[in-house]
Amino acid sequence: MVTAMDSIKESLSVCKSTEDVVGALEIIVKDTKVIMFGKETCPFCIEANSTLLAQGVRVSYIKMGEMSNSNIIHGALKEHTKQKTFPYIYITGAFIGGCNELKSLEQSQALDSMLASAMEVGANIQESRLITGADVRATPVVSTLFNFPDTLDNRVIRMNGLQGFAVALLGAVFKGSKTMHWIVLFLFVDFTLRFLGGGGMSPIALNGQIVTGVMEYFGSKPKFSPGPPKQFASFCGMMFSGLGALFLLLDHSSDDSWCNWLGAAWLLGLAGAAGMEGFLDFCVGCLFFGWGIRLGIFPPHVYTVHLNTKAETENTWNVMNTRLNEGPPKFHRVHQKSHPEDTLVDRLYKEKTEEQSREDFHLVKHCKLMYSICPLVLLALAVVWKSVRDLNPFLNTKCLRLTADVLAILAIVVYCMFIALWMARVFMFPKKCWKEWTCPVMFQLHCVPAIGLLFIAMLAEPHTEVLARVCFWIGAVSNLVISVMMLGRWVFDLRDWEHISPTLLIPTIGNFLSAAVLPLVSTAEDKDLETAFMWFGFGFFTFLSLFPICLYKALVNSNSDPVMRPILFITVATPATAAAALFAIQGPLWLIKSLFFFALLLLAVMVFGFWPARFFGAGKFHMSSWGYGFGLCALTLGASQYHTINDCATSRRLLVTALSMSSWACVVLVQSTISALVRRQVFTPENKWGPMSFMRLTHEAFRDIIPRITQAAASEEGASSLATLWARFVMLHDAHSWHEDTIIFPTAARYFPGVADVYNEEHAGGHNTIAEITGLVTELNQAHPKLQVLPHLKTLLHGFLKSMEDHLKSEETHIQPIIRKYLPIEMHKEVIRRCFKETEIELLFKYVPAVLMHLPHPTQRERFVRTFLWAMPESAQHLGLMISIGVSPVMWYQLSKEIPDIIPRGLPGWKRFH
Repeated sequence: MVTAMDSIKESLSVCKSTEDVVGALEIIVKDTKVIMFGKETCPFCIEANSTLLAQGVRVSYIKMGEMSNSNIIHGALKEHTKQKTFPYIYITGAFIGGCNELKSLEQSQALDSMLASAMEVGANIQESRLITGADVRATPVVSTLFNFPDTLDNRVIRMNGLQGFAVALLGAVFKGSKTMHWIVLFLFVDFTLRFLGGGGMSPIALNGQIVTGVMEYFGSKPKFSPGPPKQFASFCGMMFSGLGALFLLLDHSSDDSWCNWLGAAWLLGLAGAAGMEGFLDFCVGCLFFGWGIRLGIFPPHVYTVHLNTKAETENTWNVMNTRLNEGPPKFHRVHQKSHPEDTLVDRLYKEKTEEQSREDFHLVKHCKLMYSICPLVLLALAVVWKSVRDLNPFLNTKCLRLTADVLAILAIVVYCMFIALWMARVFMFPKKCWKEWTCPVMFQLHCVPAIGLLFIAMLAEPHTEVLARVCFWIGAVSNLVISVMMLGRWVFDLRDWEHISPTLLIPTIGNFLSAAVLPLVSTAEDKDLETAFMWFGFGFFTFLSLFPICLYKALVNSNSDPVMRPILFITVATPATAAAALFAIQGPLWLIKSLFFFALLLLAVMVFGFWPARFFGAGKFHMSSWGYGFGLCALTLGASQYHTINDCATSRRLLVTALSMSSWACVVLVQSTISALVRRQVFTPENKWGPMSFMRLTHEAFRDIIPRITQAAASEEGASSLATLWARFVMLHDAHSWHEDTIIFPTAARYFPGVADVYNEEHAGGHNTIAEITGLVTELNQAHPKLQVLPHLKTLLHGFLKSMEDHLKSEETHIQPIIRKYLPIEMHKEVIRRCFKETEIELLFKYVPAVLMHLPHPTQRERFVRTFLWAMPESAQHLGLMISIGVSPVMWYQLSKEIPDIIPRGLPGWKRFH
């Protein structure tokens, strides 16, 4: 029996020229609902075919490997479509593009309506649509290795190529220069870090991000490329630069040694490949990667994650870079129900959208105390270089002395700029400063400017003793006063487990540094060690009492907010500065060494947190990331003093390694800060969230599903899709309204009685309308013709969905501020625990995956999961069980990669919790 596919292949195989194929194509695409031309080993073709099959359509897939005249057909396709690469996809006679275009249509909800007339739903197809992350039929998701991103900005990649080309070419030309040998070694390290974690720790890549950030002011937009081939290209660059550096460093005897020529040859090869990437946008590594797929070295589905997330990555970029200019927020005052007149405890809040927060860029208004860690780390790095220069003769070179002096000047300038902005904020926005002063988590950060003065005293001491003493006494006394106030608040004020954070150790570090600096600024006759012991004693007491508490919380807490995780590096700085203080006041050597090695052990634990634990480095850059640099600089200071005590080859290597790590980290942090500043991602309001944010995120899921329902109801071909989407909407509405009516609103009403009455009434009316629409949707799928039901359904849906959007916005404006401002975190956690435990388990298994499927951005999905983990870390694997059997393999791969704690028993990566 001759099938339709056989007929298509036969009509194409007899074509002898491009014109013949074009003529045959015009007939074939008109008579075939969905036809795709592709290659068997092409990952884009494989993904496109899987996507179409998952939509429930029969695909006529013409594989070029089965056609004897494939070259002629490919030439005709290029002429007919003006597209150069496979696959070529036609739907109902129209050419839609390749895999990327298909995925964009799927993301924009336009694919369903295009495929409606081509749908041929059957049992097998329906089953394929239900494949989830835990399904045994699911193809294992394979993507990049380590922490390399799945999707990259091609503009940054080309910038990397241009910089790699310049460095490699210079290294080959000046192959006899010792300085250039070390620069080539830097290039190797940069490629290695890029291969392991993408551009986040690469100075070269961060330069590209800064340049592209500036380009965006002139209308430049990113072109996103798949990560796997670029990681392979980074690996090739790592090998070429590594071999070049190895041969160059092997022999310094002459410029014409065979080692230098061999090293130059490797660098010239790297320069050629990097130049083609930068100038021509042609990736040699990607070419070899494609051959590796054809030869079976790499799996053909390695692009799956990129292809399934590229459209949402583009959408996220558009959302984050679109300026709505909505103006300032509106202020509301709502009286207590029993007191209709103004009182001091009225409900005051702002009506402010996320877009308004993103666009509220102000250097003074949003100069937060957290930002003071940036100048503090720069000052610490300058002190480290000064200490290394003064205490270690083998590093006291002219270049190092110049570097230390330049760093000191730049750090002091940045510190003064921050102090100027912060003082302006005190006078212009005193309420915001008062909030930080009274905040139990932020209060101790007021020690940071004082600690900065202690570092300035250390830098100024060789040049002007008067300035050094003034800075010391202002900084040391201020830090001591704040330390006493902090302890007093903890003793006499109500405090909660959520208030504990490593920032509690900042005053302790300040007291240790006061003890370390005082002998430096004292007169030669009186080193004032007794006063130094006072500061050390107070610091050591708080170290013994607060350090175990902070460390214990880090061990047992879920650490749900990745933004605050870098602050854990303060635990490395605490014993390191204690060792520095003991060194200055001539304490016992055994204790100095013990504290230093304790800090070194903590650093090793933190490095494990980057990989394989993936605890650090998640998400975008935040100013809290400067915590990494502070811990490393403090450890380097300890390494310098340890080398002074115990001068040996091991201590020398340890010092050079620590100095290199801290300097590299600070360079990366400076570049990341500049990139964020260019893109206006700093000096804006914090994106606050907590356990109760699951309510707002559920609203975002509604906002995603509402336009899909509207589009499905636009024509009778979308009746099947409408029924599926509407059933999911009803389920979400039932679960969410039950959470609000039964648990969330009564909790808010305890503070402001009657505040949610209007929303309870709207929920009741909404249930009645939903029942009516459900009946019409059922009737639509049974009616013949459907046009009898569709007009009334569309009218009813339009009114209801519009009122639903207004309802969601009103709740966010008037209810969520109460929850955020009045309810303590413990009550947030109690509410979400009740929502999780009191919801019917069958409904919960549907509700959680449905919300995740309709959250448009990956950060929102991660945050939705983290809201539950914040309140119930013991239920992480239970939550993961719900997710793994309810979402797609790619979504499960992403979530389990970022939050491995949720992996349930039976899936790869599971860890025993009980």
